[in-house]
Amino acid sequence: MIDRDQPPLNRYDFTRLENMWMPLILDVVKGMIERWEMCECHDCVLDTVAIALNSLPPKYWVGGKFDAFTPPDAFLTDANNRLLAEEAVIRALAMVSKNPHH
Repeated sequence: MIDRDQPPLNRYDFTRLENMWMPLILDVVKGMIERWEMCECHDCVLDTVAIALNSLPPKYWVGGKFDAFTPPDAFLTDANNRLLAEEAVIRALAMVSKNPHH
């Protein structure tokens, strides 16, 4: 039931929106930190993740639902998507390494 007494956008649960790239990017970053391939400070990690995510085409799903043509599991296990995530992190890390905020 919609509560018409609330401001329009307060009626919706936007926390259900999930970026499909996030798990892939975080997995790549995790591996790089574990292999000592990048600085693990808070600023460098967040800057790298933000830049990598912003460089990729937007891809979201609503938690509990998905596009019948690209279910989340298929997107996350697609080797090409993994490669795109790795390339995005490598480019982002190069940018952050040139101008770190730590």
